[in-house]
Order: sequence, then structure tokens, then C-alpha cells
Amino acid sequence: MQQQQQQHPVPKVAIPRLPSTAQKKFRNFKTPETKLAEKRLRDRSRVYLGSQSERWQEVRDRNGLKTSEDMAKFLLDSYEKFGKGSSSQKLQKTRPRSSDYPESDE
Repeated sequence: MQQQQQQHPVPKVAIPRLPSTAQKKFRNFKTPETKLAEKRLRDRSRVYLGSQSERWQEVRDRNGLKTSEDMAKFLLDSYEKFGKGSSSQKLQKTRPRSSDYPESDE
């Protein structure tokens, strides 16, 4: 009798459907106008560091700051606390001179 049971194949069980959350979702593609608007918004927060990028990273790491945003906040706070003044009006009046930046060969 044991030999007869071994010869009969085991019946297959149906695999249940995947839950709806596991199925691929429709992806919304962005129009060129939307992409351009997002790029402009992103570019408004960019700062050109030029040849000072290594120095920026060294100071950031030395002070234990994780992101460049933290570094910028640290510098602005220290400027207001110890720098030329704590008034935001003075910050608005301060504009970099073109002689502060080296000429680029681009």
C-alpha cells in the first residue's frame, strides 16, 4: 500500500492573486512646463561656491554638520551673533563686490 501512495502525484494548489497594493501603480509623467517650473524653483536655492567647495566641506565636517543647509544656517547665525551686526537690514545692504570673485575661464 505504501508503494501505491508514493506513485500518485500530489495535486497542485492554485496560487492566490496578489493584493491590489502589490500591483504596479500608474505613473504620472510630468509635462515639460512642470519640469521647467521645478528646475527654476530648485535653482533659486543654489549657491555657487567655486574654488571654495573643499574649504566649505572641511568647515562643515569640522563643526559636525551633516548637510550644506545646516552649514549655511550655522554661518548665518554666527554672522548675526559675532559679525558686523545682528540687524537683518545690514545683511540686505551687504552685497558682494565683483572683485571678491576670481575671473573664470569658462
